[in-house]
Amino acid sequence: MTDDTNALPRGFNLHRYQIEKVLGAGGFGITYRAIHEALENQVAIKEYFPAEWAYRDHNGTTVRANAQGQIPARSGEPACYDWGLQRFLDEAKILVQINHPCVVRVRDYFTANGSAYIVMEYEDGESLSSLLQRGGILPESELRHLLDDVMPALDAVHGQGYLHRDLKPSNLYIRSSDTRVMLIDFGAARQALGRRTRSVTSVVTPGYSPIEQYVTVGEDYGPWTDIYALGAVLYRCITGAPPIEAPGRVLKDPVQPAVECGAGLYSRGLLKVADRALAVRPEERFQTVAEMREALAQADHSNDQADFSKAPRLRSDFLELAPLNGAARAPQSHAGRAPASAEAVSSTSEPGLDAISYGSHTRINWRWIMLMVFAISGLSGTGLLGYEYYQAQQSERLRDEAALRQAQQKQQEEESARLAREQAQNTEKEIARYLEQARGAIAVRDWTAAKGNLERAAVLSPDHPEVAAVRAELLATQQPGTRSKLQTDPKTGMQLAWVDGGCFTMGSPSNERDRGGDESSHQVCVKGFWIGSTEVTNAQFRRFKPDHNSGAYQGRPLNRDAQPTVNVSWDNAKAFAEWLSWEAGTGKRFRLPTEAEWERAARTGTATRYYWGNDIDPRYANFSDRNDPSGASVGSLDDGQAVTAPVASYQPNNLGVYDMAGNVWEWTCSEYAQDYGDSEQNCSDKRGNEGVRAVRGGSWNSGPGELRAAKRLARKPDYRDAMTGFRVIMEE
Repeated sequence: MTDDTNALPRGFNLHRYQIEKVLGAGGFGITYRAIHEALENQVAIKEYFPAEWAYRDHNGTTVRANAQGQIPARSGEPACYDWGLQRFLDEAKILVQINHPCVVRVRDYFTANGSAYIVMEYEDGESLSSLLQRGGILPESELRHLLDDVMPALDAVHGQGYLHRDLKPSNLYIRSSDTRVMLIDFGAARQALGRRTRSVTSVVTPGYSPIEQYVTVGEDYGPWTDIYALGAVLYRCITGAPPIEAPGRVLKDPVQPAVECGAGLYSRGLLKVADRALAVRPEERFQTVAEMREALAQADHSNDQADFSKAPRLRSDFLELAPLNGAARAPQSHAGRAPASAEAVSSTSEPGLDAISYGSHTRINWRWIMLMVFAISGLSGTGLLGYEYYQAQQSERLRDEAALRQAQQKQQEEESARLAREQAQNTEKEIARYLEQARGAIAVRDWTAAKGNLERAAVLSPDHPEVAAVRAELLATQQPGTRSKLQTDPKTGMQLAWVDGGCFTMGSPSNERDRGGDESSHQVCVKGFWIGSTEVTNAQFRRFKPDHNSGAYQGRPLNRDAQPTVNVSWDNAKAFAEWLSWEAGTGKRFRLPTEAEWERAARTGTATRYYWGNDIDPRYANFSDRNDPSGASVGSLDDGQAVTAPVASYQPNNLGVYDMAGNVWEWTCSEYAQDYGDSEQNCSDKRGNEGVRAVRGGSWNSGPGELRAAKRLARKPDYRDAMTGFRVIMEE
């Protein structure tokens, strides 16, 4: 713990993350930069730490409520600290649902150390406030860029029934990778906590908070609340200073309108939009972001911009051409004839501030030009007419170039989309043809033909939802009474099967053939969960690690897309599950199964050696048969494969789960203990170079005894070979 911020120290291991540095600290929380230990990517973590209600224990880790935090703010409510903790978590549950490129992405949240934490994506960049401190104001082109990012982002937030409530330059973050502007640091929980501390300064941001945020109830809050703050941000970018606090504008508003402050520097339409957004009374503002965007679009169509076409032209007599010797000199025409008349110039004129010589015979009357410049500058009050004229010309040129690029990009995208649609349509037709043939084969109970057509369809699209549906039909027809429940995760395309929660007998009976000494029979209970219908394939794993190569065994390939991924350590498997959770979003959490969960899914209510019975059967499993290149074969049985088989090559169990016996050993998240010791019901919290983990299921190189549902094997977490892979579960 550091004394100045009360923060967790650098290098501290928090959940699955390691703290790297403190990014910021306020009255209600501390934000850290950290690194995910498995994925090795940086994240930002916000810790719930209300300074008025909590303190860090002497161990430097645990957060505890102080005397004030232990007292309820209102009768019948939890203590202030606990009440705030719940508000913090409620906010996390909402934010994790918002997926917009200009809203900071919340990836995870959890409780630990007596506190709670929100995990967000970390982006390199800087806040708008830092940019404004260097530059003062923003030109219109940059303001437009800001609005193009922030308004859709706010609309997405409001679409979830949520408000930002703390929009200001320091909470607008400019991402370095693409210069897009992001919304960060939502203020709803902070304001809720602030009201409990009865500190108005903790609830509002002077200059940016609207009048309704100065009251203690939120009935008058709505999208217009954030719109006021956005208007204040625009005002700050236009004038160089935010407006005064909202209460000071109620009786007599001293704030000079943006249409006056920014006249000549910004288009009038933009300035009018900023003024309306900044109205003191909520009903006078835009009521929705869509309404604000429409007003800005209408202003653009009306071409309500700074107009220089009406600026007076410089008269020709402002530029006076005369010979240096003072005599009138008539310029010659192309035919050599003199003009009808010429004006004489005083012979007493001398080159100086009034005129500067160029060449042998011309001089420019700079006195007239400077008088004109000062006159225009005095009338405008800005002295920036030339700059604005240049800016308008540049803006027009940039708009034309952007329109051309957009048209070219649109044409390319349309052509790519057309080709993609054609290819997808052809693929869909092929899949539909194979599935129709598979259904026909199922109807006449021709299992071989049905399975063959399913495999052909799966080659075209392994994760196609209709392929999973027909597989389920085949399973239901083959095994009457089966009640499988399958789903395909729409984000990852991974097929999952539901496993009911409940209690069952884990381990093996004392008379089971090939029984090991670490399989004591005992009752365990698990919650329901979704489990991968197949082991994770090479194709799926390469979405996470594109350069992964499962290799080969004695010249036989292990690296084909449909084969299970192998040569992966426990850390690799765990990292894939973490990545999958990251990719799936919306609060889904994937992980490796515990030993108990794995055995529950493998047994499907049976008590036999295998889920199909007590005898090895090559229709159900890939094991060490006569094709085994290692020579460790089981009689003359033939499962059709020498090494790893493509997943789902054998008949599934009653739940629609494939290869729970054989093909590859599967990592679990549990620490191996010979007497179980409850470790079979939990995930190990040890690091990747500590302890041993349990693997289950046997492999293509295993004998019948190792394929049993109760068989357990201990492996060091950094172990990897051609026989070990994994599957994942998704928590309900």
